[in-house]
Amino acid sequence: MHQARSRVEFRDFFKAHYGPIIAVYRFIADDATRTAELDTAVSALADEYLIDGRMEWKYLLAVGRRAAPLALS
Repeated sequence: MHQARSRVEFRDFFKAHYGPIIAVYRFIADDATRTAELDTAVSALADEYLIDGRMEWKYLLAVGRRAAPLALS
């Protein structure tokens, strides 16, 4: 498990390894202002939740299934 020692290291790790963040950075790559804003927002997460190189996050995983279509007769 990776332990970030600073907000910048945390941000750079997420930019390189976390799929949703990678996708957003690719989408806004041509917009320096939006990229800087995202850098700031991701770093702010570290400021709020990074304690001794770790984050204690809880999250819910759920799987949904779509019902079979109704047969019309």
